[in-house]
Amino acid sequence: MDTVYTLFQKAIYGDNKSTELAGNLIKWDIYIGDGKIKLKVFKKINTKWESICTRIENYYYPYKYSSSDFRNNHRLVASSLFNNDDIVILTTFGILIYTFS
Repeated sequence: MDTVYTLFQKAIYGDNKSTELAGNLIKWDIYIGDGKIKLKVFKKINTKWESICTRIENYYYPYKYSSSDFRNNHRLVASSLFNNDDIVILTTFGILIYTFS
């Protein structure tokens, strides 16, 4: 629960489309744009980060921009790393939790 509280404390509205979160042995790269969320997971081997997993999710959560215009261009608001290398992401369309195993 502390992680979610911390996430909302870090939430500053902006045009963030990507971020990087690093733990001891796992690093996450997050990109949100073009109707997709792209997650890359890296593992630290010796002193280098090596890509071990990539996940791309399509999302369709359009919002009304004007009386006749709908858009699907959401942004990353904040993100935080759990102790066990899982992440929680706050976007303009909701909160997401991802687990790496």
